[in-house]
Amino acid sequence: MCSLSIWHWSEYSFLLQYYLLLRRMSATDRLVTVCTARHLEAQVIQGRLESEGIPAVLSYESAGLIYGLTVDGLGEVKILVPSHLAKEAKEILGI
Repeated sequence: MCSLSIWHWSEYSFLLQYYLLLRRMSATDRLVTVCTARHLEAQVIQGRLESEGIPAVLSYESAGLIYGLTVDGLGEVKILVPSHLAKEAKEILGI
């Protein structure tokens, strides 16, 4: 039986989200950071963007997820979207 620790799961989760998003993107498009947030807030933002039809990926270090804190960038989650949708995503989020 294969078991994944929380460290590995967060890395695999990001890679899977990234891979699925890349399959929907054109070859010339790239991901850009729209904003940063804490983990729970980032999940809400991701859901909001996806409900508007904008694919989003969360990028974070697993240490911040495990320890549940945000200090000097540790625990910070980046919300990434395709570059051609970044302006629309910022408008939706009011940034």
